[in-house]
Amino acid sequence: EQVESETTEQRATQALRAFVTDLRQLAMSNRDYAEWDDAEEYSRSGSPDFIEGNFSNDSLEGMHVDLVWIVRSDGSAMYSGLLDRGLHELNSPAPAELLGELKNYSRATPALEAMDPDDRIIPTSGGLMAISVVEIKRSDKTQPSGVHMLFGRYLRGAELERVRDTSQLPVEMTVLENGRVPASARLPTEIVRWASNPDFTTHTEHSVLNTTEIGGYALLHDVYGKPAAVLCIVIPRDIFALGYRTTWMLLAGIAALVIAFGIMFSGLMWRLHRSLKERKSVDERYRNIAAQLGEAI
Repeated sequence: EQVESETTEQRATQALRAFVTDLRQLAMSNRDYAEWDDAEEYSRSGSPDFIEGNFSNDSLEGMHVDLVWIVRSDGSAMYSGLLDRGLHELNSPAPAELLGELKNYSRATPALEAMDPDDRIIPTSGGLMAISVVEIKRSDKTQPSGVHMLFGRYLRGAELERVRDTSQLPVEMTVLENGRVPASARLPTEIVRWASNPDFTTHTEHSVLNTTEIGGYALLHDVYGKPAAVLCIVIPRDIFALGYRTTWMLLAGIAALVIAFGIMFSGLMWRLHRSLKERKSVDERYRNIAAQLGEAI
């Protein structure tokens, strides 16, 4: 059981790392575009050629980017566009409501840059969104423009599918509501308490679901430090089953050895008893013969 629980939490960590790797790719894509001579020139000229040549449906879908927002130092937008995955359409400008929800994170602050990719998650009206913000500058990272480029990615089914492919695990995700597990979520009671506790001490946990399954869980947090979602994996209890079978086989083997030893010991004792009995009979016959010879003499 101890080996099983440790292995399950390791697999939950594996799923979390796959998730982080996917979000790190978002930051890398953003940096590739923002730290580029063409982007720096666009920040000064505002030429639409840069947008038309780089941000299309296909390019954003290829990078798994839902939102592009280029913001001047005064907070005004040079460009914004939101990809509709279902319709494969890029709508520009992006909805003002969404931009308002991300307004506080439209600049690459030191606090935001210090966060891990899986902590740069913001709850929005459209669902959880991971973001990356980079200041536009030249390819050699000189001439910072004061203009920032924000890439956003909704955390939906496609993201989970990539995490499954990377981790080779059956990963599911439960989104929390204001830091609390929704009543409709099918999570064990102890996991609900763990996920809803803001004073968490571990990123991963496990729970034995039944005699054949065990669950591993990894907790995601938003930029405010609140629990945002739980990554869940349910796997067969193969380790426990193997240990159970091995233990019983070992006990059965020991029992068989004890029984065999008992049979051998009983046989030896019976043979010894028979030998002693026969010897006693022979000795008695010798005594009788000796007595008879004595009487004859």
